[in-house]
Amino acid sequence: MTECVKRGACGKEAIEKDMARAGIKAPLATKVYECISARQDDLRQCALATIGKTSKAYLEDFDWRLHVTIASDKCSALNQPTAMVDLCLRHATATSHIADPSSVEHVQLELSRDQLAALVEQLDRAQAAVAELRV
Repeated sequence: MTECVKRGACGKEAIEKDMARAGIKAPLATKVYECISARQDDLRQCALATIGKTSKAYLEDFDWRLHVTIASDKCSALNQPTAMVDLCLRHATATSHIADPSSVEHVQLELSRDQLAALVEQLDRAQAAVAELRV
């Protein structure tokens, strides 16, 4: 139900379907829909504020390198590509959204081809979700 509130598209059928999945009868689901439709703008703002509190960190910079492991002590012909991704995250202070210069965190990731593809897919979904939330 939170997803439809964030998108601003809570239809009576969608709410009744969610309520039925939770084991709630149709008459109560109708009352819930009436409450949600009356307070939809407030619910959307609350959902967006909650999402914004998740993290005050943002990606400031990134760098990547490609390494190819040709062999190891257990395998003479490995030939495995590995992406090395360095992320520079800056954390805003709790009282302000302005970042403190000393609040930089460097995160290093070593990703296989499949892990890199999964990361890119997740970042694409995150970008789509952020674009959807923009009003």
